[in-house]
Amino acid sequence: MEETVEAEWEPLAAVRVHEPGFETLAGVVDPLPNLFRRGFSLDAARREHERLVAALSAAGVTVRTLTDELATAGRLAGLVDRTVTVDTDGLSGDRRETAERQLRETLRELPARQQLQLVAAGARVTRLGASPTDDGDEADDTAAAVAGPSAADTTGLAGDLDPGRLETSRLVFDEPASNLYFQRDQQITTPQGHVLCAAATDTRRREREIVAQAVDPVHRVSAGPLEGGDYLPAGEFGLFGVSADRPDGERLVRTSRAAARELLAADAVGHPEVGLVRAPLAADRRSRAQHAGGDREAGMEIMHLDTWLNLAGHDLAVGRRPLVEAATVEVFLRDGDGYRHDRDCSLADYLDHHGFDLVAVPHEERAVGTNFLTLSDRTVLPIYYPDDDGAFDPEQNETIRRLRDAGVEVVPDGTGLPMEALRSGYGGVHCMTAPLARG
Repeated sequence: MEETVEAEWEPLAAVRVHEPGFETLAGVVDPLPNLFRRGFSLDAARREHERLVAALSAAGVTVRTLTDELATAGRLAGLVDRTVTVDTDGLSGDRRETAERQLRETLRELPARQQLQLVAAGARVTRLGASPTDDGDEADDTAAAVAGPSAADTTGLAGDLDPGRLETSRLVFDEPASNLYFQRDQQITTPQGHVLCAAATDTRRREREIVAQAVDPVHRVSAGPLEGGDYLPAGEFGLFGVSADRPDGERLVRTSRAAARELLAADAVGHPEVGLVRAPLAADRRSRAQHAGGDREAGMEIMHLDTWLNLAGHDLAVGRRPLVEAATVEVFLRDGDGYRHDRDCSLADYLDHHGFDLVAVPHEERAVGTNFLTLSDRTVLPIYYPDDDGAFDPEQNETIRRLRDAGVEVVPDGTGLPMEALRSGYGGVHCMTAPLARG
């Protein structure tokens, strides 16, 4: 299978996902610095993720997990060795060496999923020695009698005369990759192949190292941050959401203009035409003020291009109309081995020029309205807002109703999926999936 993507509406052949594990708990416990909307049940999130995988498989999509890809590539063991710290410094002599060897052996024998969770959590495993007493030599003799033979005379840790009976362990997580289940952002797949991205925030910087072991990229972004949710392939053209252009200077949201231009210069994109869509911060601020009186300049609902614009088919866009009408596009055309700037225009005019109609997303549904996954031309898998009984209510899901009215097939069951836990991490189906191949 050739792992390229020409357009968002090509039949989805293969996709990568990652079920949230205990590395996600940092975001659950402390949402704000981990870029989450609120805390949620990790058990509920896992059940929702299982239903997502089942829906994708039922639609004929090959679903790969990050765990399996790393294990198949033979790179998971190396990740464990490099990123999971084993600390036995509190022990002495032979005991220290024995404990470290045993811990490393145990890590290598763990199931692959547990290994990846420890990697994602930035785990440090510390073997702590027995606590000293204040009874001097007599206490040392007593401890020795309880502990039994020395470590040098003992081959294992089991048994009543275990030299480590008085020891204990500490497991600490350092900068856990809570957002790893949002597999969209660490890479993009273009007509040229996979591109390894670079996160804009320290919270997500460790994800690149992990995902890098699962892909063979045609390019690695280095000029600035670029995240996968800011890329929409559309056949004859591709769109990148980039920094806002303001009178007081460029304002970075998640993807820099410099990083997007780097991809053009490296010919890592492949579309004959590329549009750099400037983040419409002022329009978002006006929309918030109109509907909720908010005075924040921008929120998470505009953090990526796919949080306010998506493509459901070869001639059908879905987006928040005020933002689409306000956003500007720098249009670049292929010229020899590179690209040249052609013109600037509004995003609305640009989409119209390419023959796209727009399905408008109500402000009230901005959190998930555009964050669906297109499975094929006019077939999508979205998230719906459940009623108090957990059922689909058309009155609460205007975007899905409008999609169906436009001739779009919504799967599964004409409704999509409820994902109240997973979306609490501030992302939808589009964010949770990394298309590896279409067509």
